[in-house]
Amino acid sequence: MASIAVPLSGVVAIAGGLSILLGYRANLGAWLIVLFLIPVSLMMHKFWTVTDPMMAQIQMILFMKNVSMLGGALLISQFGAGPFSLRCAAVALNALNKGEKKNAHSI
Repeated sequence: MASIAVPLSGVVAIAGGLSILLGYRANLGAWLIVLFLIPVSLMMHKFWTVTDPMMAQIQMILFMKNVSMLGGALLISQFGAGPFSLRCAAVALNALNKGEKKNAHSI
């Protein structure tokens, strides 16, 4: 099972991240990241089962890091990749090349 799940989770994470970075269907990419983060967080960072206090704290920190990334992915799924995505940068550059300075700053 792991021989299929691990490469598949890698493909889902890379596809989602590239989708957000490039601004191409960023909402779908964010949902792919959500799909990746939920099972990974619950299966890899079980801080509630660890008996050693130091290891439990480390696992809780990693779990909360994933929860924060999950929140960011949910925001992107609702609002899009934003003005710093490569898609928006390309649109602005294209507008500047055409001499449409007004449109380039409003993107």
